[in-house]
Amino acid sequence: MQDRRKLCNDATVSIFGNNGLQTASCLKGQMEPLHIAVKGATGFVGKTLVTHMLGWGWSVRCLSRRDAKTFPSHDRLSWFQGDLAQAESIRPDFLDGADVLIHCAAEIRDESKMENLHVEGTRTLLELAKTRVRRIVQLSSIGCYGHCFSGDITEDRECSPVGIYEITKTQAETLVQNSGIPWVILRPSKIYGPEMRSTNLLSFIHTVNKGMFFFIGPPGAIDCTVHVENVVEALRLCATKPEAVGHSYNLSDVMTIEEMVSHICKGLGRSVPTLRLPESFVRTVAFFLQWLPGFTLKNSRINGLTRRARYVSKLIVDELGYVPIISPEEGMIQMVETYRSRRAR
Repeated sequence: MQDRRKLCNDATVSIFGNNGLQTASCLKGQMEPLHIAVKGATGFVGKTLVTHMLGWGWSVRCLSRRDAKTFPSHDRLSWFQGDLAQAESIRPDFLDGADVLIHCAAEIRDESKMENLHVEGTRTLLELAKTRVRRIVQLSSIGCYGHCFSGDITEDRECSPVGIYEITKTQAETLVQNSGIPWVILRPSKIYGPEMRSTNLLSFIHTVNKGMFFFIGPPGAIDCTVHVENVVEALRLCATKPEAVGHSYNLSDVMTIEEMVSHICKGLGRSVPTLRLPESFVRTVAFFLQWLPGFTLKNSRINGLTRRARYVSKLIVDELGYVPIISPEEGMIQMVETYRSRRAR
C-alpha cells in the first residue's frame, strides 16, 4: 500500500511559524529531517510512531522505563532510560537538540498508577521541557468529554471526564495548556491495529466469524475507533504544522456498526448477519445473565454497539489537511488477517 504521507506537492512548509526556527521541506515528496523527543516510545502508538519517524529521516530521542531492546540499533535513535515517577532518573540531556516533544505515554490498566504517570509524570516532563523545546504534542483521549451517547462531539464541547483514566488525562491536558510551551493536543478515539495488546476487537471478529453476532437496536450506531497509522499521521501534522499550535484536535474513523460488521464479513468471506434485537430486550437479558461465568455481553459492550455519538474530526482536516492513511474498510480487513494469524499460532 502506498504511504499517503509521501504524496505532497512541491512546497516548503514552515514548521514553527514566522520565527524562522526550522522548516520541513516537501520537495519531491521528502520531508526535511526533524529532531523529535518521544515519551512512551515502547507503547502501542509510540513504537509505530518512532518506526515511521526514523523512516522519514527524522532523529529521535526516546525516554522509556524499558531498555533499548525494543528497537534495533539506529544511528538516528538515541535512547534514555528513566521513569517519570522518579524525576531524578531522567537524564537532563534527554531533550538536547529536540525541536518537538511528543508525549504519548499512558497507563490504561492499573488505575493506581494513572495519576502518578498522567499528572505528576506530565508535570515532571513539562519542567524538563521548559525553554528546551519549541513545541509539545500531547496524546490525550476523547474520554475527556465524558460519557457521550449521541450527537456530534466537536472540540468546542466542554470536558467532563468520568473515570480515573479520563480524569487524569484531562488534568494532564490542563498542565500542558498552562505550561508556557507552545502546545498541541490530539484526542483520538480507541486506537486499534495489528500490534494492539487489547483483544476486544479480535474477540468481536471471532463472534462474527462464529455466526454469534446480532445487531442491537435500530441501525446507525457509530463505532468509535481509529487506526494507529492514522494516529501517527495526525501526530506528524501536529508536530509540524504551525497552525496546529494552541489547538486540540479530535481524531476518529467514522463508520456505523453495520459498516464495521460488513467490512469484517468481507475479510472473513462470510455473509453479513441480519438478526437484530431490541435494545431494551438485550439489556434486560444481559442484566439477569451478567453473573454467569463466560458471559461477555456486558453493559459496556451493549453501550459500544448502540452509541450514536460521532466524534467529529473536521477541524484537523480543515486546519492541518489531515487525510487518513488507512480507511475503515482497510483497517477492519487488516484486523481480520491479524485474527487469522493469531488463531493459526
